[in-house]
Amino acid sequence: MCSSDLNANDVTTAQTLLSNLSGTIGSVQQQLFVNSPTATDWTDYRSGILFRRKHHENDWDFWVKDSWKASKNLTLSFGLRYDKYGTPYDSLGLGGRFTGGQSGLFGISGTSFATAQWAPYASSGSLTSTEFVGKASPQPGKLIYGNDWNNLAPSIGFAYNVPWLKSATVIRGGYGINYAGAPDFLSYSSNIANLPGFNFNYNSAPAGYVNLAGNVTALNGVVAAAAATKPFQPQALATSTRSTGITGYADNRVIPYIQSFNFSIQRALTRDITLEVGWVGNKATKLWSNTQINETNIIENGLLDAFNVTRNGGNAALFDRMLNGVTLTGIGTVGQGGLTGSSALRRSTNTNQFIANGDVGGLANFLNTSNAFGNGNGGALRNGGLPENFITVNPQYGSVNLAGNNTNSTYHSLQTTLSQRYARGFSGQFSYVWSKNLGDTGLRDPRNRSMLSKGVLGNNRTHIVKATGTWDLPFGSKGYIGRNAKGWLDKTIGGWQLAPVIQWASGAPLSFTSAIGTAGFRVANTADMRSEEHTSELQSHLNLVCRLLLEKK
Repeated sequence: MCSSDLNANDVTTAQTLLSNLSGTIGSVQQQLFVNSPTATDWTDYRSGILFRRKHHENDWDFWVKDSWKASKNLTLSFGLRYDKYGTPYDSLGLGGRFTGGQSGLFGISGTSFATAQWAPYASSGSLTSTEFVGKASPQPGKLIYGNDWNNLAPSIGFAYNVPWLKSATVIRGGYGINYAGAPDFLSYSSNIANLPGFNFNYNSAPAGYVNLAGNVTALNGVVAAAAATKPFQPQALATSTRSTGITGYADNRVIPYIQSFNFSIQRALTRDITLEVGWVGNKATKLWSNTQINETNIIENGLLDAFNVTRNGGNAALFDRMLNGVTLTGIGTVGQGGLTGSSALRRSTNTNQFIANGDVGGLANFLNTSNAFGNGNGGALRNGGLPENFITVNPQYGSVNLAGNNTNSTYHSLQTTLSQRYARGFSGQFSYVWSKNLGDTGLRDPRNRSMLSKGVLGNNRTHIVKATGTWDLPFGSKGYIGRNAKGWLDKTIGGWQLAPVIQWASGAPLSFTSAIGTAGFRVANTADMRSEEHTSELQSHLNLVCRLLLEKK
């Protein structure tokens, strides 16, 4: 059989089979890394196999608590707790952050939201790079983020036995603050120990036959080629995929706290049955969450206007500028034969779905990251002579998250409990909770970070009913069946209990979201189900279809 007898779809399979039979190496993947904050070159498998990191966070607290019998019927309780959650570090000196702290996340555009965001021609920043900070590092005086020292958490409560009521009635209430800053070492392993420039993955497919039998040095050339990239170097814009996600910590990141409060009345209905009705709630403040820095800009750079012109069948000068001279297979060369940039986008299978769906955020991200137009990833910008940050603040990366204290939540509930103390072989409890849990459900408007979308959280369950109980089964000397049993027979059949547990809860809240980026690429989108909007949208789709048919003719 000669090569001309092979179907084109079988060539890869034949090449793989040949490589397996001949014992050659089809591809090599090499991970290079550093195990010292002062390293000037990579470590690889020839000198060590361990990627060494030792994360630490020193947390400590102390508390005092006391209760005071103020009167025969009133008891008061007081408490004060202090929590100190430390800043994470790596004891080998390998804990890192982006150079300059949170300001380094903004890259070439600037150093803050005020100077960098929604400014497509901003240029007051520099390439995002990394640095080692914290204990044992070259910069022990710098931290991943600042210390938070003022975490005092008081608590107070009371219990009052109402003396003038015939049945025992107790009124209880309380208020307290708790801080929640337990370390998340899984996040630390990515956001502190594995920053860009700390390691490098290199893939190579040798062009010729590579025989490893007794000759490991046959791969030296492959490893040497990988060494052209050095540690800790900023990602160059020309070679960046513009899609890698990064997360950095806010300089003033603090510990979230929760205020808890309750008030209840408990009353004895009978000697063995009590009813308790209460209000239980909490307010969580300064919860940890991320702010997206690299949302796509579609307003100030004119992309939204160009998109709408294109979607309505017109020709946008901005797209002519981006795509001028670009040849698209099966479509033609923009700027020749009457082919415009808008027309090319409407006809290309890479982009026409964005136009048809009204997904301006998706198209903006495609233009910012794709190499479909030549000149590398984001080549459409270079082709049009536009700045690298024309669409996103930091074009070195894709998603750029600033981890800070951006959200809050509230919980309020009516809680009732009916309890039966053990009597006549039975004890049980029935409870009902009616509650609502509200909090941040995503950012809808990337241009107004202070107005997070408050709504019902996914873990909210409006109604919860629980019932538990224990029944002594009537067997053995203490029951009705086998009451004359003695010895081993009594021990075998007696002492059994039935203990059912029943729980019912209402379902999770429904949410309607859309993957269509009408405000940006990374912002959350909710469905708009207004009929008049649907009619307008349908008409727009029909206009676009007609335009595409005319262009193909």
